Amino acid sequence: MKTICYNTIYKIVRYAIPVIFSLISTTTVFAQQRTLPSYIVLEHFAPEVTLSVSDSTFYERSARIIFPVDRWDMPDDTTWLQEFHSYWLPRLQADGWTLSRVELRGAASPEGPYRWNKTLSRNRLNTLVYYIGLQPDEATVTAEDYPGLLHRMRRAGDVDYLTVEHIVATSPNDEVTKLRLQSKPDLWRRILHVYFPELRTARMMLYFTKPLERFYAQVATPPPALPSTWTAQQAIHEPFTPMKRYIVNTPLLAVSTNLAAYGLCLDNFGWAPMPNISVEYFPRHGNWTLMGTFTFPYFHRWSQNEFFQIRDYTLAARRYFPRQGDLFTGLYAGAYAQVNKYGIGLGPDKGWQGEGWGVGLAAGWASRLGDSGWRLDLGIQAGFYQTKFDPYVYGNPVTGTIDGDYYYDYIGPSNQFHKRNHRLTWFGPTMLRIAISYDLLYRRTPSGATFHRKEVVE
Repeated sequence: MKTICYNTIYKIVRYAIPVIFSLISTTTVFAQQRTLPSYIVLEHFAPEVTLSVSDSTFYERSARIIFPVDRWDMPDDTTWLQEFHSYWLPRLQADGWTLSRVELRGAASPEGPYRWNKTLSRNRLNTLVYYIGLQPDEATVTAEDYPGLLHRMRRAGDVDYLTVEHIVATSPNDEVTKLRLQSKPDLWRRILHVYFPELRTARMMLYFTKPLERFYAQVATPPPALPSTWTAQQAIHEPFTPMKRYIVNTPLLAVSTNLAAYGLCLDNFGWAPMPNISVEYFPRHGNWTLMGTFTFPYFHRWSQNEFFQIRDYTLAARRYFPRQGDLFTGLYAGAYAQVNKYGIGLGPDKGWQGEGWGVGLAAGWASRLGDSGWRLDLGIQAGFYQTKFDPYVYGNPVTGTIDGDYYYDYIGPSNQFHKRNHRLTWFGPTMLRIAISYDLLYRRTPSGATFHRKEVVE
């Protein structure tokens, strides 16, 4: 009976008190409009437990100072250090918490010579030690912070995460890792721009403990000691739950339609929407894509001598300039070429039919709509367009019979058809694009295809 009672008391001490403390701390913090620094790990602690956390937990919960490139002097924004010394450290010590361990890491981003990066990392670590006024129990110098790079890419769902992880895991040292990454110029430039600035850091994790023995003072026979294999990760009063590891697949094919083309209105005809569909192909490597567009309006009112048909074929190449992990969002630029034929009749005496072609440049911006396969695409095309045309001909172009067919439906020797007598040349905008795009198919790594953008990796 006593053993059951002691076990019950032990469970209350082990699980309930941390939760109560957490709630009280949260309420006090909220009332005082302060936020507990993320770098402090609070835990109820038995003396035989060795304090340690995994690398991923360290990157998640540690405080960091981000330094400018090639610098190690303290940045101006260090208010969290002042608040820690003036408020949090005294408060925690007054509540019976003991600072039991100090873990520091200095790091540099991988660009630049390895020896210089190691010097930068060491100097950044020393800067942090000087300003916090605490001697570390563990201090690590990371000359080129590839673990930090992988952590950030994984959290961002970066499409190249598996590629970089494989390079880091299979390279014998950091210098080989750098050379292999630099052999992929597009990948290297992107991670240099997106991730490297936040790798130039000094990080701090402080471990505060409160011995369990003080809660056993009223117990005649203490419960069994905690297993020595328990770590701080298990003892943290907000249990650490490992994230599911998602891989974001790269788009392979996307379909889209330009909504702006559906808003066309013509005199004497009214609303003349231009249905269109585009298919965009995403190669395995790089930020270039190919897009084919087919525009196909076909409306006619023979009794009013009104006809509207266009067949336009456009091929475009795009280069995306992403600012985040998604390769195919952000600003883009490209070039296009188009050919078309058309027949537009706006009445018995007004209309045109002809053939044209054009080339030009395009620019725009694409953004993913939430965490899905939908994207918003805004852009504009401008360039050169030339067409040869004649007044619109109703009926058979050879006999003049009004038989309800469209000009391009007639087949016969070319010498029976009149040559085009008019020409128009245009320099300027040729299309406004307000499109909705959907990623229809995704490319798996290293091979295969799927309809799913995200997949859980076991």
